[in-house]
Order: sequence, then C-alpha cells, then structure tokens
Amino acid sequence: MAALQLGGWQESVEPGSETLLQLLCFNSEEVSQLLLPGPQLHVSSMSTVTRQSLCQLLDPAHPMGKDWCMLAVQMGLIDKVPKLDVGAGSYSQTARLMDEWANLPESSIGDLVTALKTLGRLEAADCLLAGSSLYRISSPPSRDPGPAPPVSR
Repeated sequence: MAALQLGGWQESVEPGSETLLQLLCFNSEEVSQLLLPGPQLHVSSMSTVTRQSLCQLLDPAHPMGKDWCMLAVQMGLIDKVPKLDVGAGSYSQTARLMDEWANLPESSIGDLVTALKTLGRLEAADCLLAGSSLYRISSPPSRDPGPAPPVSR
C-alpha cells in the first residue's frame, strides 16, 4: 500500500522489480481503470479492526502531544476539538475524530496516512497501511446502448 501511495500503479515494490501495474493488473491499463487504489479510498472504508487499533494507539495522551488532538489539528479540524474532547468516557476521542472527518467527502486513507506520518506517528501510519485494502474494484463506466433496435414481426 505504501508503494501504491508513493507512485501509483507504476511504482515497484522493490527497486528493479515488477511494477504494481504488472503484478496486480497484468500490465493492463484497462484493468487498472477498474481499480480504485487504497490510498484514494474514503476513510469510512477502513475496517473496524483497523479503526480500533488506531484508537488504541492515538487515544492515550502522548508525552509529546502527538495524540488524537494534534491529529485533529493536522487534519484541519481544530474547531471541532472542544466538541470531541468530552473527556475519556465510553467512546474514543479518536473514533469521534474519525466520525467527524468521515463527513468530509475528500477524506481519504492516503490523507490520513500522510497526516499520521507528518505528526511523527509512524506506528499508527503502519497500522493503517497494514489494515487497509490495497484497492477496491469499481464499477465499469456504464455504456449507453442507445435506442433498442426495432422488433421485426
């Protein structure tokens, strides 16, 4: 997933090896057009297990302040922090943050990975990369068949 985020389908997993296009799409641009890369997936597509793992990593106060609150600032949700910081209770602040951020149509897995890396939380970024889908199969573009041919009698 990290290679896909760095260079898309043309990226190699290892230097000198096959590209992701060759490995996953059989070197077919047509096949790659039917796949939505993992970094472009909306954050709501994150699995429950991955989400819970992120919450376990980001909910506890970090000695350098690199926790869910700083992530909210990194994601441009600074105005939502008071609403999210209701205190440690039955619901995770990181989960609240993810819920709030998921309301934005442009919030993607790749953007979250970038925010976590920028924050210096590489273990959380690695957790997200390991637990996210590499790609999703999308529907082929619909073709308008045009008018039906006349029925002969």
